[in-house]
Amino acid sequence: MTKKPSFDRPHYVDEDTETVYLAAGSWGGAVAAPFWVEEFFPGYKTVLLSSANLKKKIKEDTQEDA
Repeated sequence: MTKKPSFDRPHYVDEDTETVYLAAGSWGGAVAAPFWVEEFFPGYKTVLLSSANLKKKIKEDTQEDA
């Protein structure tokens, strides 16, 4: 079982592929991303995206589910 993130960080979780997509707005955020994913989503892969590409990914995946 995974913990719920304790703070708001732009992300999208794909349970099918066990991948967490994160928007990283800074170098520090990009470096910390894999550690954040491991803490809250153990065993999942980390994919860094720009904010715009994260929104695009979410939109694409939610349209596929509809």
